[in-house]
Amino acid sequence: MPRRAVAIVATTAVVSVVGGASFFASQTTSEASTAVAIPAARASRASELAAVDGRPSSGTLAISGFSPAANPYAAGSLRGAEPDGELLATASGALKVSASVRRRFDHLLSTVGELSLPEITALIRRQAEAELPATAVQQLLDLWERYVKLQAYRFRSAVQLDDMATVMPALEERSRVRRELLGPEWAEAFFGDEERALREQVARASSGLLQEPASLPLLPAAARRPASTDDLQLVHQQRVATLGVEVAERLREVDRQQADWDRRLEQVRAVVEVLRRSPELADVARGAAIARHIELHFDASERLRARALLQLPPE
Repeated sequence: MPRRAVAIVATTAVVSVVGGASFFASQTTSEASTAVAIPAARASRASELAAVDGRPSSGTLAISGFSPAANPYAAGSLRGAEPDGELLATASGALKVSASVRRRFDHLLSTVGELSLPEITALIRRQAEAELPATAVQQLLDLWERYVKLQAYRFRSAVQLDDMATVMPALEERSRVRRELLGPEWAEAFFGDEERALREQVARASSGLLQEPASLPLLPAAARRPASTDDLQLVHQQRVATLGVEVAERLREVDRQQADWDRRLEQVRAVVEVLRRSPELADVARGAAIARHIELHFDASERLRARALLQLPPE
């Protein structure tokens, strides 16, 4: 099979299934899901922790005593939006098993960087209490904790986008871990269709039957993040003409925030590289110096993500 077709399979199906929608750090493969609807302006957040040793993080979520400092629906990245993904209960009052629950989880996890994890947990609890009976609320919170652990799981198997032989081992590991952490029923509801579709595509690719895919659903060109060479004023005018003034203004603010994040991250990355190449520093001193720079450039809600993107261990 031509390498170009292999790359097409990897960059469309693979990133959405073996990558998944995770929001805390860099995954072992590039993540820009086309199968799961995650807003493009926050797509860089949709990745899982780097594959290191195949173990979940420890600890439990603190879900009491927190109130979000800012309401993302009022002034944050979700301003003007409605919660995505229905939360439903069965006739007996239990949480109804549905892929829509994952959509709600991913919708709220997209605010990582604006809200801390305990704040997001408090937010989902308040939403659940407004939409579900008490039994289903507790079941949702238990499932939420397991879903967060899945996002933080350190997978062993990495995908090389130019090597189809690496896809199935990565998929099988993720499929197994999803069922161990979420339970078979919820893992099937959340990921079953995507996993089956990827297996079919890999089988077709391996047999030489894969055709060029139909054009994938994309955001309007004006909604995408500008390239570094683009005329930003012209981009804004195109957005106003295509999407309206309000959406254009919100996209400009998202671009500004992302540019600020990128600038800070690159500043710290340069310092980290210098410190890593400083043999005169002991490991403890090097780690302390890196921690000081991260603390200087990122607030408490951003540091976990920054450390992961810089390939540093959690504090």
